[in-house]
Amino acid sequence: MGLNCGIVGLPNVGKSTIFAALTAAPAEIANYPFCTINPNVGIVNVPDARLDKIKQIIPPQRLIPATFEFVDIAGLVKGASSWPTSGKSAASPMSCAASTTRMSSM
Repeated sequence: MGLNCGIVGLPNVGKSTIFAALTAAPAEIANYPFCTINPNVGIVNVPDARLDKIKQIIPPQRLIPATFEFVDIAGLVKGASSWPTSGKSAASPMSCAASTTRMSSM
């Protein structure tokens, strides 16, 4: 079971810092706006004590924990969607994550 989450917000507010703390994945963190150009993606296994207890009672051939995918998206600014490149390309990870979330919840 996989969950998806996009970290969205204004430029230079700590989105990449939160991403790095949640995923322990390398992300460039700097004190200037628009440091993140391409989205960072990190996948984290979700610990579940219930899964460990079930594993003890019924040993499975393979154990697959739930995962959570975090996407660190570039800072959003007013009017970015009308820019020739960056605004439209920044929206594509969000639409991809949204469609993935809709598909996985069906």
